[in-house]
Amino acid sequence: MSKLIKSKIKLDWCIVDFGLSNGWVLPTDIAAAAYNGDFRTEIDESIIVELEIRKDDLKTFSSYISTLCDAVDDLRYRAIEVWGVIFLQEIVDSDKSIKEKLVDVEILWEKFDYPNEWEPFIYFLPAENGIGTGDDKVYSTLLEYLNWKKKQLEI
Repeated sequence: MSKLIKSKIKLDWCIVDFGLSNGWVLPTDIAAAAYNGDFRTEIDESIIVELEIRKDDLKTFSSYISTLCDAVDDLRYRAIEVWGVIFLQEIVDSDKSIKEKLVDVEILWEKFDYPNEWEPFIYFLPAENGIGTGDDKVYSTLLEYLNWKKKQLEI
């Protein structure tokens, strides 16, 4: 089961399209999520049938999912943010030390093309005035960001 399905986030086509294009979610997971009603909106039965028919051929499945994702930049950007939250939450939930988690966040920061929003909790960057330093404070900033971002994205 993919990280996306485990996250219990209500999905949209752009979220699954971005995840599928990066190899983070499988066609079978997407088809199951559509069937189980894990999307933010109700999925028409004909779409569920199409997903089931296409799920064994990644190329046609991916192409079909791309057509379902509105090409609206805001939705695509939201999809990237949702995936960032999923991966950050996975890091926070891990049994690693705070230092190891912060190193993992820095690696993930690169994977997501260095979002400016993440800079306050990238351990090796200079702290903004008044934010404080030290791994515990940086980690606390990460936790605050995750809570804020989940509310903002309504996930």
